[in-house]
Amino acid sequence: MTGAGTQTVAFDSRQSERLPVLLLADCRKPSGFRGTVDVMDLTNKGCRIRHRGINLERHQRVTLRMEGLEVLVCVVRWVSGDSAGIEFGRPLHPAVVLFIQQMHPPTQAELSDSKI
Repeated sequence: MTGAGTQTVAFDSRQSERLPVLLLADCRKPSGFRGTVDVMDLTNKGCRIRHRGINLERHQRVTLRMEGLEVLVCVVRWVSGDSAGIEFGRPLHPAVVLFIQQMHPPTQAELSDSKI
């Protein structure tokens, strides 16, 4: 809001801090087609993935299987080039997110290559 005696309020749609990670996951579409994706920018509510050879569409349901975790039912929220934003059907426990970050930190070269 603006005007005399009012404040301008900025809105950031991100609800959780994104943590840099880099790990492989299995991504499966409802058709049964599956492929390997790179998981990046992890939060407890979702992540950014880099998909190779998988055509993803906004609002599409997919499953994501990261090493050591159960299969996550997800929704594609955005797609840009070979990247997509994935929202988890159920948020991950914060301790799980931190564990993944500790076990799969990206190297400096990977951070530069992936533009995290």
